[in-house]
Amino acid sequence: MALVTLEITLVSGGEDDSASLLYLPDGGGEPQHYTDFFRGGMCSQQSFVGHSWVVRGKTTGRDLLMIEAQGQPDTQTFRIDLDGEEANFLRPGRRRGEPPTAAAAAAMARPARAAEDGDDGNAADDADRHPGVVDEDGAQPQAENADGGSEGSWVGADGICTFQRLPSAGGGGGDGRAVLWRELDLDGRVAGTLEQVDARVDTRWLWWLRGAYAKLAALPHDKEYLLMCGLTLMSAYKLDLQLPVWMSGAMGGRLGPNPLMMILTVACVAGAVVAAAIPLTDTTIELYNRQTRQSVRLSDKRGFTREPGHDPQRPRAWVPVCDGAWGVLPDDLRELRGQRTHHGLLVAAVVAWVASWAAGRAA
Repeated sequence: MALVTLEITLVSGGEDDSASLLYLPDGGGEPQHYTDFFRGGMCSQQSFVGHSWVVRGKTTGRDLLMIEAQGQPDTQTFRIDLDGEEANFLRPGRRRGEPPTAAAAAAMARPARAAEDGDDGNAADDADRHPGVVDEDGAQPQAENADGGSEGSWVGADGICTFQRLPSAGGGGGDGRAVLWRELDLDGRVAGTLEQVDARVDTRWLWWLRGAYAKLAALPHDKEYLLMCGLTLMSAYKLDLQLPVWMSGAMGGRLGPNPLMMILTVACVAGAVVAAAIPLTDTTIELYNRQTRQSVRLSDKRGFTREPGHDPQRPRAWVPVCDGAWGVLPDDLRELRGQRTHHGLLVAAVVAWVASWAAGRAA
């Protein structure tokens, strides 16, 4: 029986700020609890085709969504938005990596407007109170800080998880002022205000390893099974250790007495040089909502959330919520991206070492 993935996003549940995913047995037995998720979060669950599920509000106990897993597509997405009075129905999901639909793109471009504001039709007043709302011409002006630099934005691929950085006179919080972001719902209303607690740009030194793992995780179950069987047989006959030795023998022993370690070293150094020369980086910020105690992490390609835990010394894991990208990269993150002096030093050191080795071989 084929497996599919169900992705359920709780945009709003009315009186329910959290919900539970329950499996409904075929024989009509007691529903089985699988997981809980919160408003603004996404639940991802694998299911056999034909199995039935229900999303139940934890506050009211009412059923918010009924699901029967279909045969296609492999990833099926659902959206619960009771505040927006959107019907709960099976929406054919799009596969990861596909571009958003025109409707989703239009939702991503909607302007920000505070939920507590009354829409009195005065666009000028709205623009004064909340930079970034639609002006009289229907355009969305770009928010600017006191120094004239543009603020930042991060946009989710499905129109969910949209964040805008609020203008500040502190130039990115360098003078001790807090850097604030606002979360927007699908209608452009402010859903919450979060404080930026961390901003960093990390070099993806082992980018090739991440890519290999992503391809391995994306394999169909039948191919993954065959691959694991092959690796098990190689390990049983110790072929995984003999293969580097054979490679070294074919190259005239150039890989040294420990060819496996030499292969790993060359792969790591070569990958690091590529990462430094391009460069390959991850730009990430971490946000914190003091009201809900929820943390949000925004990166170049994906947004994550982390619910508050009972033990501060043992925080919960980051859960992917949606794919997305930077709409406008903040100036401070752009400056962090430019601080790549160590990249040049690494490339220069490796080039000098290779040149020295080649000169020694020629002599």
